[in-house]
Amino acid sequence: MMLMIAACAPKQSVEFRGIRNMRAEVDDKPVIKSDVVFYNPNKQKGELKKIDAVIYVSGKKSAVVNQEFAVPVKGESEFIVPLEIKVDLEEEGVLNNLLGLIGAKKVKVKYVGTATIKYKGIRVKVPFDKEEEIKLRW
Repeated sequence: MMLMIAACAPKQSVEFRGIRNMRAEVDDKPVIKSDVVFYNPNKQKGELKKIDAVIYVSGKKSAVVNQEFAVPVKGESEFIVPLEIKVDLEEEGVLNNLLGLIGAKKVKVKYVGTATIKYKGIRVKVPFDKEEEIKLRW
C-alpha cells in the first residue's frame, strides 16, 4: 500500500513563485485581489484544491485566506490562482494597515501558508512563505 502511495505522489514540490496584479477594492467590505503564481516541476498533472494562508502587510497580520478551488495543474508549467482576500476591519490594526497603504508607493506583503494539490487521489500540502514588495493598484 505504501509503495502505491509513493508512486502517486509527485517527485518534486510545487513552487510558490509569487504574487501578481495585487489590487484593492473598497466597498462596504474591503477586498484585496491578487493572482498567485505556482510552478509544477513534475510531469504529473494534478488539481489545486485549497489554499490556507495568513497575509502580513508591512509585518502586521492583515488577513486570513481559506479558499477552496478546482484548478487544473498541468505538468512542468506555471499555473495562476486568483485569490480574493476579504479584510476584516474589526481585527485590531487592520484598518490602520489599509489606511497606511493608500499613500504607499510600495508595500511589503508576506504570504505564509499551504496549498493543497491532489495528484491521482492523493492530497499533498505544499508549504509556502514568501515576502514581496508590491505596488498596490486602487
